[in-house]
Amino acid sequence: MLIASGVPGAASIEFVKFFTNDIDTETDGVDLVATYVVDWTGGVTNLSASANWNRTEVTRRTPRPNGFFLSDTDVSNIENGTPRPRAVLDVRHSWANDLMLLIRGNLYGSYEIENSRSPGTFQKYDALVQVDTTLTWDLDDGRYSLTVGGNNIFDKQPDPAEFRICCGGIINPGSLMDWQGPFYYVRANFRWD
Repeated sequence: MLIASGVPGAASIEFVKFFTNDIDTETDGVDLVATYVVDWTGGVTNLSASANWNRTEVTRRTPRPNGFFLSDTDVSNIENGTPRPRAVLDVRHSWANDLMLLIRGNLYGSYEIENSRSPGTFQKYDALVQVDTTLTWDLDDGRYSLTVGGNNIFDKQPDPAEFRICCGGIINPGSLMDWQGPFYYVRANFRWD
């Protein structure tokens, strides 16, 4: 029908995705947050740690004439396909000369994905820690500042995907972990009242 209607590229369309409300899920877990401030002659250090462990369960699927729209594999990936636990540790130090250094460690726990083309075949992804950092220089009481930073500065990558890959990549594109390598930047901020 699309080809007959003259839609450009219609012959190359392999599939179409539709978003539905075919399932209900229930998520529970524990979130912990702790902070501590150290004021000393070298400046002020703020320590912050947060962690969570969440569990998601599919509680309902809408039945269709030929079964369910979402397969058992889809349910498995919804329930087991995100890192558990997840934690972030921030160390932020400010010096009296208006310099601030932030180092952040991001922990992603292990998780597993089931192969939708071969149900019962799983890939387990190992836990991973990625580190971000920024150095900010306040040039004029918060009105002007200059920041140099980087995300995933040690280039820690999730495990290569054995399946569920796309578009020439080797990493699962649905990964919550940063999978595109390190990212470095310089940012200038100007604030006016």
